[in-house]
Amino acid sequence: EPVFSLVNNEPPVLTIDGGQDENVPLQIEPRAEEIAIVEESSSEFAGTKIAFDFKSNPGAVFDTDPSLATEPQREAIAMQKNAEEKELPADALSAMVAEKPLFVSEPYDKYLKKTKSPRKVAYNFKYLLVLILPLAAAVILWLALSGKLNFVGPAAENVSQVSVIKPQLPAVQKPVRKVPPVVQIPKVDEIDKLVNDKILQANNFIKNNDILNALAVVLEAKKIKMTEPLRLLEEQITKKIRADESRAAEQKQAAQSIEQSEQQAFVKADAENTMPAWQNFILLYPQGVFTARARNKIAALEKKAAQKVEQELQLKIKQAQKLELRSDYVELSQAELNTALQQLGKPIVQFELMERGNEKVIVDFSSGLMWTLWNKPMAFSKAKWWANRIYAGYSGWRLPTVEESLSLLQMDKSLYASLMDFVVWTGDGVSDKSRSIWVLRLPQGQFSPEDYDQVYYVWAVRKAVR
Repeated sequence: EPVFSLVNNEPPVLTIDGGQDENVPLQIEPRAEEIAIVEESSSEFAGTKIAFDFKSNPGAVFDTDPSLATEPQREAIAMQKNAEEKELPADALSAMVAEKPLFVSEPYDKYLKKTKSPRKVAYNFKYLLVLILPLAAAVILWLALSGKLNFVGPAAENVSQVSVIKPQLPAVQKPVRKVPPVVQIPKVDEIDKLVNDKILQANNFIKNNDILNALAVVLEAKKIKMTEPLRLLEEQITKKIRADESRAAEQKQAAQSIEQSEQQAFVKADAENTMPAWQNFILLYPQGVFTARARNKIAALEKKAAQKVEQELQLKIKQAQKLELRSDYVELSQAELNTALQQLGKPIVQFELMERGNEKVIVDFSSGLMWTLWNKPMAFSKAKWWANRIYAGYSGWRLPTVEESLSLLQMDKSLYASLMDFVVWTGDGVSDKSRSIWVLRLPQGQFSPEDYDQVYYVWAVRKAVR
């Protein structure tokens, strides 16, 4: 048994015959008997353990290159143990021990791979079962779920079945199928009665001049049964419908002709563009298509005429005006009032009654003032509010001052003769008395202070000249 050891700081080498180093493997062919023994007992030598005696043998250094062959004595010991197990003959064992070691020219394991005999392929049935059993289970499960495989035979009738609780799914309400009502076919007598009722209903519609509903009832009766009275009624309704259609066509044609004539008359009146022309057009076509436009033309002419009249009035007032009276309100005492009246004296007036927008007004050409009377008494606050409004198409109305109201003494008394205790408001206040206004009593011509809460008449005034 050789002794193996590693020398420090030296590469592994193989010593042969007393310390001769040789790193080159010898080119010696292996023996056929060794190869055969290794191939036959390769599995048996796998678990063999070899003991080495490092004390009794001299030190030796070996090369750990796996390309060198195994020591002959080691192989001999292993083969001896194998022979003991297989009971080999003693002469064969001694011959193997006596053999000298041989070295191979190439690694032993590569040589074994080249000279190894072909192995038989063995199939493992375990792997085959692992593949086949899941496929078979899947097929059986599919057959059982589809109902093609019945495990319960005739002998299993007395076997008690195990109740399986299935999960309850929510109930789905199926749509109710609407079944059409069964139409019962009436008898012959009932059919005739039903047709006669339809004819009476159609006649009532004709009396009410509802031809379309009458025709609908007749068509519905024809689906039940066609009779002679029903046929005559249908002819009557058809003639009436045709007559109505012809009458409607005539009316449409007449309307078109009237519209054409109206259009021609409008063009003629527009060419003249005078009040008589447009008034004549409205008399001929009061509800025509162009009537609204004709009325707008008349309104424009009236406005133009009113503007012309107003311009003439303004020019006339400017030419005839002689006085310029105070229009601003002041507070006067009794003495101041008397002084103002003495200075004014009896004013010159030139009254003229006129109509503006169906309203009557009085124009004083000498003073350039326009007057209007409200024949209902009221308190001062309301009188002041009422005077400041639009009347007869004019704005700027107000209560008169003391000087302006003095000209009312020469106003026609017939205008207020029917009014008892006729007193009118002025806009001037009383300086030495709070909440008091000067008022004028007609026809006496007397001024007196009165409280705001008293009720008197309103004779509003405005400047006629702008």
